[in-house]
Amino acid sequence: MRTSGLAVLPLILWMSSSVAEAKGEASFMVGRSFVEDLRLEDKTSFGATLGVFSRIVGFELGFDYMPTSDFDVPGVDLGASVLNLAGNVVLQAPLGEFYPYGTAGYGALFANASGDLATDEFLGTFGAFNYGFGMKMFFHENVGIRVDYRRFAVQTDEDDPGLDIPIIGDEINAEPDIDRFLVGLALRW
Repeated sequence: MRTSGLAVLPLILWMSSSVAEAKGEASFMVGRSFVEDLRLEDKTSFGATLGVFSRIVGFELGFDYMPTSDFDVPGVDLGASVLNLAGNVVLQAPLGEFYPYGTAGYGALFANASGDLATDEFLGTFGAFNYGFGMKMFFHENVGIRVDYRRFAVQTDEDDPGLDIPIIGDEINAEPDIDRFLVGLALRW
């Protein structure tokens, strides 16, 4: 136990010294979500992040939203919007103005049905692990661009997925994945 504590001590000291030089960052992005595993059509999405970064390690909160996309079910005029909220740890490699990074995190995915229903029907809230990579390039000290790819693994129980398509009653029987690619403005202070 004491040896483990001593091994972690340098990491804690390094992180505490990095906190002193931490900077805030925000990103505003637009792109595309690929949601075939949810039996939805791929759709344009938008999102934003807000975080705190040292030179190498950062933490950010983010959201992305995919407006109503139609279910890929013939003869049914029904769709769903998808909102994702997540917290992520980001490891980046500062190379001058370029900051390539990798990220992993966890959040919640909210799916809401809409279409030819008397009332909108809520599909559910699901946990979602995510991982990805990207790059930030700052062409000014505080302004740059960001390219971000994420893969979301939506958590459903394979025996009882609880992810039903309203009206037709079809179930999504596997744990679906969502791929998301966004590009946008990065700001830091």
